[in-house]
Amino acid sequence: MNMEILTQTEAYGVTDKYNIVPTMDIITEFQRFGFEIDSIQAAGVRNMERALKQPHMVRMSAEETMFGGEIKPQVIIHNSYDGTRSLNIHVGVYRFLCSNGIVAGHNMVEPLKVVHTNQSWQDLVHGFIDTYKKKYDAQKEQISKMKETRMSLDEAYILAEKALSFRHADPRITNDAVDPLELLIAKRREDRGDSAWIRFNVLQESIINGHYRKYNASGGIHKAKMLTDIGEIMRVNMDLSDLFNM
Repeated sequence: MNMEILTQTEAYGVTDKYNIVPTMDIITEFQRFGFEIDSIQAAGVRNMERALKQPHMVRMSAEETMFGGEIKPQVIIHNSYDGTRSLNIHVGVYRFLCSNGIVAGHNMVEPLKVVHTNQSWQDLVHGFIDTYKKKYDAQKEQISKMKETRMSLDEAYILAEKALSFRHADPRITNDAVDPLELLIAKRREDRGDSAWIRFNVLQESIINGHYRKYNASGGIHKAKMLTDIGEIMRVNMDLSDLFNM
């Protein structure tokens, strides 16, 4: 894990009013309540002056799991020190079967947002932690509904079309360029089913990891790229979560 990104460091090219909310301090607060780091991911940088200041994402979890150990709830800390984003703390889950890291959308659990000029960020973070059980329950209830809801292939197809617009944000990516059905093909036996939960996970894995082909204007075919930009991973995950909100 890239622990260096957690080091508090001076921001790059920001005003004097900018006051870093250190990711390591946020981690320490969650560790006091039994959370531990699962993963750390940092955005790549071309300008080395931005190194250790770029956007980064930390996933943390406690020991508890949901639905017979199928998934574990997580908190996701999304932060940067370069003036490009505020501190955001989300709830989500990690699905062991497919190693999917899922982020709850705004319609399920509103994330905490703290700007880097806020001197009282500790109170806001403590408030988030104090209400974590409520957020956990809301997320579990949503997943339960998805597991109980049958979703036809036609219904899933419509959502796959919308997911493509989230993923590419490009009006040229239409059914003529991508076949939405390809995003709904299960990659493993355990993902064969018609519940909204299964449809969501298959689509999420395909859209994030690029498990589909794109057709160019000359008729050529090439594999879609895996999403690697942290901001895009967060955005697409949240849009997908809201899309499947029961």
